[in-house]
Amino acid sequence: MATLADLKVQTVNLLGDTIDAQADPDSGTLFSASQLLEGIVAGMDAILPWVANKSVATLDGDGIETEFSLPNDFYRIDGVWDGYSKQFVPRAHISSGQFWADTALDLYYLETPQGKVTFSKALSTNGKLYYSARWTKPSGDTDPIAAPEIAHTAICLYAAAYCLLSSASQSAALRQYNTKVDSGTPEHNPLQEQANYLLSWFENEMARHPSDLRGQS
Repeated sequence: MATLADLKVQTVNLLGDTIDAQADPDSGTLFSASQLLEGIVAGMDAILPWVANKSVATLDGDGIETEFSLPNDFYRIDGVWDGYSKQFVPRAHISSGQFWADTALDLYYLETPQGKVTFSKALSTNGKLYYSARWTKPSGDTDPIAAPEIAHTAICLYAAAYCLLSSASQSAALRQYNTKVDSGTPEHNPLQEQANYLLSWFENEMARHPSDLRGQS
């Protein structure tokens, strides 16, 4: 299984940098270990619309409770199963300030307030929340990358673009000191262009993967 160190190497290669053999944790000669880690972690969130961590949580209703806390690693709801009716619960819609659901049941859910899922009536026992979760983030170089291997290239492309952001910002701040000969157009920033180029490759890479299927409501 690939580790954080492996993705750092791939990201550094995309940046045209080299790994600093003396650094611990691993870093590039131009980009720090913290920049690489932040970029890879950001990339693991960026892939979620296409490649998320499919998970299931139990909603243990007591016949009274209508509001449940969402899991700490929650990204989005894929479906909710009611153990009493043996059916998937539809999502409510909001129209003109009113809640409604296209169902013969009087049970439906709404993802509100923040961090909660609320039902129109008390949920029975054996309810299940099918959801897309965020990937567990690495912190040390030997930590495994939880996201599947098919997404590693996209993560590194996003991480490389992320690492260029701070350099591009510094370059933009310094451009006011350029001479008229080398200043180019006022908005010209090669690092920003390179970051945008990497982001376009990230989007192309993810376009090869179908977006996660979700339950219909």
